[in-house]
Amino acid sequence: MIFIERNSLLVFLGAFFFYVLMAFGGFFSFLSQYVFFSLSVLLIFFASVFFYLLKSRGSEFGFVFYVLLVFSVFLLIGAIRSYEPVYALEKFDAFIVVTLIASILSGKLISNYGQYRFWHCYLLVSMAILAMTIVFKLKFGLMDRDVRFFLNGPIVFGWLMGFAALVSYVNFLRRQKLHLLLATALFSLAVVWTASKGPLVALAFVFLYFSLAHRIGRRYLLLGGFLAIGVAVVFFDVLWAAFLDSRFSGVYRLAQADVTQSDWGSIGIRQAMLFDSLAKILEFPLLGIGLGNYQYDVLFYPHNEHLEVFLELGVFAGFFHVLVVMWMLVKSNVEYRGYILFFVLCTSFSGDIGYLRFVYLFGFLGVILRHPLRYKKRKMLNHA
Repeated sequence: MIFIERNSLLVFLGAFFFYVLMAFGGFFSFLSQYVFFSLSVLLIFFASVFFYLLKSRGSEFGFVFYVLLVFSVFLLIGAIRSYEPVYALEKFDAFIVVTLIASILSGKLISNYGQYRFWHCYLLVSMAILAMTIVFKLKFGLMDRDVRFFLNGPIVFGWLMGFAALVSYVNFLRRQKLHLLLATALFSLAVVWTASKGPLVALAFVFLYFSLAHRIGRRYLLLGGFLAIGVAVVFFDVLWAAFLDSRFSGVYRLAQADVTQSDWGSIGIRQAMLFDSLAKILEFPLLGIGLGNYQYDVLFYPHNEHLEVFLELGVFAGFFHVLVVMWMLVKSNVEYRGYILFFVLCTSFSGDIGYLRFVYLFGFLGVILRHPLRYKKRKMLNHA
């Protein structure tokens, strides 16, 4: 049992802390009213961790240090020019500090105890959070999207549940365990429950990627396709009416170039912010407009984190970001490449620079865990 053996309990607690880091994305937000004190604590903390990484020469975390160091320079230059110093600090905290700590935490736990053990504990944590979210929503509004999904809003909750669905699916393809397939279905339904189009589109794309990349996955993809066609034929009238009455119908109207007034909040305003952001990038190409300085109507970020890097930090930071993400995709194996793609797509629809922690965290893990010797060690542990 997981709660009896000490190491398993340690991994479970580590997986829980890992989930919390991803969900909340900040260490110093509780000190935000004391900006200069918060910044001092953050810099001391960050310098201490960097010292640890530099002292550990040959460490697999060395490249994490260099990537985050370069990005820290871009962020600090942007923060100096910021009209919103508290918001700039929160972005630095959510991206740099959380990514660094979460990478070290998960990387060490996976290296010491194996991938399956860590991700199995992570799935248990995610299932517990999902159960508590259902209880919370039953009390305050099960289908009311304006009510928080317990710890997060609908979008980030959808990201986290979508990621859990992918972890379940990858391990199901490897082990063919029924409970992993059931977990995949439950987490996927949780994404549908949020009525968030971004995570659902990203989830469908990466499900397809994983299925095509795995021999057994191709079989299930074919079987699932026939099943879906059969269900659609039998229940077409009911399903189509329900689809057109849901928020997901906006995807269909966007594909038909026939968006309506009801789509303005999720699609129309994003299109407007896209063109507004491109105009500002052309106006301030080198250093951007400054960290946290974007405002459109009542929105404080353009809902595309990759675009926001170019917008607020300039083209040098933007191209650095693109090159690093491409490098991580090339270096990672199929599993972590899928996780990176999922969050690259998710962050193309929502979130500010602070949420880049999702992309970089799994990019760093993908590079760290590619080493054949560490893979062999984990394999031995997984079968112990």
